Amino acid sequence: MTLEPTVVRDPVAFRERLFAATDDADHDGVQQLVAGLIAHLGRTDDAFDATGVEIERILKRLRGFRYFELMAELADAFVQRGNVGAHVVKQYGQALIESGRYTAAIEILTDLARNAAGSERDEARGLLGRAHKERYLRCDRFTAQARTHLERAVRAYLDVYVGNPGQFWHGVNAVALLERGGRDGVQLLGVPAASELAAKILTAIAGRWADQQSSYWDYASAAEACLALDRTADAVTWMGRYVTDPGTDAFALAGTLRQLEEVWQLDAATDPGAQLLPLLRGRIGVREGRELTIGTRDWVADPLHGGDAARRAEFEASLEKVFGKDAFVGLNWLENLRTRCQSIARLGFAGEERGEGTGFLVRAGDLDESLGDELFLLTNAHVVSTPDVNPRAALKPEEATAVFEARGRAADPAAPPIEHEVEVVWSSPPDVLDATILRLKPAVDGEALPLSRYLPAADEHNRVFVIGHPSGGSLAISLLDSLLLDHDGVRLHYRTPTEGGNSGSPVFNRQWQLIGIHHAGFDRVRKLNGLPGTYAANEGFAIQQVATAFRARAAK
Repeated sequence: MTLEPTVVRDPVAFRERLFAATDDADHDGVQQLVAGLIAHLGRTDDAFDATGVEIERILKRLRGFRYFELMAELADAFVQRGNVGAHVVKQYGQALIESGRYTAAIEILTDLARNAAGSERDEARGLLGRAHKERYLRCDRFTAQARTHLERAVRAYLDVYVGNPGQFWHGVNAVALLERGGRDGVQLLGVPAASELAAKILTAIAGRWADQQSSYWDYASAAEACLALDRTADAVTWMGRYVTDPGTDAFALAGTLRQLEEVWQLDAATDPGAQLLPLLRGRIGVREGRELTIGTRDWVADPLHGGDAARRAEFEASLEKVFGKDAFVGLNWLENLRTRCQSIARLGFAGEERGEGTGFLVRAGDLDESLGDELFLLTNAHVVSTPDVNPRAALKPEEATAVFEARGRAADPAAPPIEHEVEVVWSSPPDVLDATILRLKPAVDGEALPLSRYLPAADEHNRVFVIGHPSGGSLAISLLDSLLLDHDGVRLHYRTPTEGGNSGSPVFNRQWQLIGIHHAGFDRVRKLNGLPGTYAANEGFAIQQVATAFRARAAK
């Protein structure tokens, strides 16, 4: 993309170019636009937008498409100039939260909540609640620090809701945190009961719905209120309205998904998560123009369990919109997919519900013909390895355990997961092939993933698929926008969406044969095969290269 100098001097022209780039999923173009504007702001004192209206629209656009790092960098550039108002500072605080910089966000938002007025003050306090909520979720639940963050989060949300009972989103956040605190054994004094608050919120939103005055945020709030009241079927109905509303963008959907997984602790294996999470995961990709990720039970779940005809029709209409035309696949294809899920494990610390990465079963003899039928677990060296190979690995072998989520569900959904200890057989450093082969203790019986001898051609017809544990959570499959961009025989570049926790995931061709191991994702990476330019891409290493390096170990 060529960035004309006039674009970075004209807020409207810049905004129009940015909106077009995000609509086209032109990630490289978005990067260039924002970098060009930041550079312009650093070398001139000219006012870009004296009122800040266009600045706020630009930042919200980046937020809506989840370009959080770019949003934070651009907001910082504006704030450093000192010519922005509370509405821009608020967006800066939001960007810091989404980027995980909670201390900085709390400092900025505390000052804003103290000095702003009206809706800006309410939004600043709501964001303060969000920052303290994130801190609580990352604390040891039995510390005084955890209680402090929980109390500050709840009171920040309640302050807004009590002052303006129409702020349902703030009220339901207080409900969710009170419920989570109760499960964690952290009780707060002087606050309303979560069920009473939820019932009040749900009644008010139902009134708005009847009067045709409700918004998409109301639908998400109603769904959460229903969770607190154990009204699962109603929660599904409200969530169906939420995900299909034209105003619900990828940022909103991802925030709701995070809320359900981290605060409500839902998962795709059991209700109500089995009914709610697929709606959100699928719709996020549609809104971003990138992906569809579905959990291991999503294609067999009946979200309404025989509910009334009107509710079922509404839900089925939402499913039609979620899956779209690219999701029509044969039953055998899905059965192969489900079989592959049995061979994929979450790697993490013993006893932890969330993992640090993903691994998958391979047959030793498929890597080296001199070996037999033992099943190894393959993952990234930056997930598990010994200190001599990678001292910064997320897990040392002696502290890592592997859990086969899909295998456990198939045997007994109610049984606790079996944790397998691991020992390292072989590793290739992160800057080489980023691979570690592990032996499982106890050993597992099952199927190894079948290895493909060849890489598919990189063209518009070939897709690659990734199964893993995004964000360390439940097993999920990325299906849409799964284009294989290029490969050079060693590295694979693809658009198939991944998140932290997908490190070490298997990369499959259309026939569900293993072609690679996922390694990393880049907002901007140089194209392969000497081609000019860069693009946004995920990267993996070819499985046959890993096998070749493993066979060569005996010669060293």
